[in-house]
Order: sequence, then structure tokens, then C-alpha cells
Amino acid sequence: MDPLEKNLAHRLAYEFILTSMEEDLDMKDLEFIDQDQPHESIDKLIKHFETTEEYEKCQTLLKIKSNRLSSYNKYNL
Repeated sequence: MDPLEKNLAHRLAYEFILTSMEEDLDMKDLEFIDQDQPHESIDKLIKHFETTEEYEKCQTLLKIKSNRLSSYNKYNL
């Protein structure tokens, strides 16, 4: 995949997650997130934004991960 396209895909996923959280959607119900392990999609985004040194986005995603997924005991967050 072209690095520019990959970067755009990560940014679109990030914006989609933020919009979904504003609409109070359940994280595990988002289409592109693995329903068995929804935290993995967030972790991939965090890793991407760490490499691009966009730490505010990382922090936002960590908060979403903690707040939204902590109630799912099977994920051991």
C-alpha cells in the first residue's frame, strides 16, 4: 500500500472513531473493528500515530480505549 494512502486510511479511521464516540456508538459495533478484539484496531492506530509523532491523537485513542473497552472484561484492559 502506498504510504500516503496508508496515512490517509489511518487518519480517516481516527476521525471515524471520534465521530462514532460523539454519537455514543459502541466500539465493538464499528464496522472495521474486529469484534472479538476491538482494542487491536485502536492499538494499530496508536502505533501509527506514534511513528508520525502525533501524540495528541495517541492520547485521545488511549482514553477511548480505556473508557470504552474497559467494561469488556474479556479484553483484560
